[in-house]
Amino acid sequence: MRLVGAIAVGFGLLSAATTAAQRSPVPLTEAERAIRTEKGAVLVAALKRESPIEPERLAEVIRVALVDTDAAIRELAVATISARNLAPTLQRSSAEVKSEWERERPALQRLRPMVVQALDDENARVREGAVGALQSFDFDGTQPYGRMLSAETTVLLARRYGREPSPTGRAVIVSVLGGSAKQNPAALDTLRAATRDEAAMVRQVALKGMMESGPEAGLPAVVAAFTDSDAIVRGEAAAQLMRAGTAAKPYVRQIEAALKNESDGATRANLTRVAERLR
Repeated sequence: MRLVGAIAVGFGLLSAATTAAQRSPVPLTEAERAIRTEKGAVLVAALKRESPIEPERLAEVIRVALVDTDAAIRELAVATISARNLAPTLQRSSAEVKSEWERERPALQRLRPMVVQALDDENARVREGAVGALQSFDFDGTQPYGRMLSAETTVLLARRYGREPSPTGRAVIVSVLGGSAKQNPAALDTLRAATRDEAAMVRQVALKGMMESGPEAGLPAVVAAFTDSDAIVRGEAAAQLMRAGTAAKPYVRQIEAALKNESDGATRANLTRVAERLR
């Protein structure tokens, strides 16, 4: 996982949430629909920075939305937090956007306890958005986005991983923890557990996170994945080996053994390249 990976998590959640206000599984009266549409419009405008909004007004709008009975509005609320915190990291961001972020950050930070509660929301998409919002709270402008997580966030996400029923939700958690792994050894226990997750998509993301922590911790997990039942996970293991360079030299024997058993053509090709480089 690189910086682009951390930002991709945020963008994936944000883009999915921009239409969230239009979804509602509960039939609404005309008056309720109008109110909900207005809430959604305000949040979307804040998410996209379509017009100026005072920090306290922004925080209040999000606070009210976080406890809305409609999951689509709650999803949009956590996405808006991520969007406001993510904006200063974008290459096209102006000095004005960065200044706005500095002014509104204290007001948004006060919403953190509510976002922590949203980790246990009944709706999976809200929970995923809450993970991204917590990641964004820890961005302080001094480190690349997603590289640093506070001890509190790390513990919260580790606990949530253990009880998260959604494979996508677990993958989002693992992706966020993996993005910080190099500077955050406390994330490693969860990442190691995730390499044995029942869902292949989670195991794949976990390998990226383990390698982000460095080859000493990451390569044993990558080599163990040669015997994974899922071809995509084995392919990820081979891809990570290619990036590891000479650090993978102690594992030449395991790589050659994996070559004899690998049935996927692309993975075999990558393993062959790695083995040839290391001989």
